[in-house]
Amino acid sequence: MTQHHDDGAADRKYESIGPIARAEAEQRLRNPTDGGEVETILLSLALHEPDREWMETLLRHWSRDASPNIRRVVAISFGHVARRFRDLDGASWARLRWLASDPLTSGAAGDALDDAASFTGGDPGWEKPILVIDGDRFDDFAGFCREFSSLLPDWTWNGNLDAFDDILWGGFGTLEDGFVLKWVHSNRSRQMLGWPETVAFIERKLESCHPSNRERVARDLDAARREEGETLFDVLVAIINEHGQHAAEPGPVVELDLL
Repeated sequence: MTQHHDDGAADRKYESIGPIARAEAEQRLRNPTDGGEVETILLSLALHEPDREWMETLLRHWSRDASPNIRRVVAISFGHVARRFRDLDGASWARLRWLASDPLTSGAAGDALDDAASFTGGDPGWEKPILVIDGDRFDDFAGFCREFSSLLPDWTWNGNLDAFDDILWGGFGTLEDGFVLKWVHSNRSRQMLGWPETVAFIERKLESCHPSNRERVARDLDAARREEGETLFDVLVAIINEHGQHAAEPGPVVELDLL
């Protein structure tokens, strides 16, 4: 896949890609045969799709893909969208800058940023939405689950920590372009989700875990009873911070603000 423009060669190559109907594109992207199919569909939409807002939302979604090739094509597609419409949303500018900070996608994203600067009125700016967790509204982990679930329009989180991590990647009602998570009265939450609640959480986990995991969970329980390791509060904060500015995997940037 060509990553940089070279006297229009890349543009000529991509212009040869014909249009794909939106309904067909959505269906194929739900279950693509391989990364190459995704790249072709995204480029086709960037070159022909008339709905810019929908197109940019789709590109921002795929910019989180694990494949560097797909992320590079996303960057190139943003450049095509900027050229066609003479406009680009602030959230897309932010995502392009994020791609430009990644050595694996910096070349294509840098070119796209140059295109966007040339064809649009410039970066309009964008501020991440702010979501709030209030530590005064819950006294235990079940209460935290309810509080966090209230931030998800069409989803209820059941307290599984792996699922919590998945939700922060986006696509479960969370904002896929990133957000600021303000945790007010966090010191109270630190106490409510401290060692007693951590022990209770692990005890419940021991009752329901797979037999092959019981020995490990039992060790975790013994450590928690000795107040060794991380509390539930510590674990939640660590998971959220994994989605911060220096996250190892592509995904929405979540800025945690403990207040």
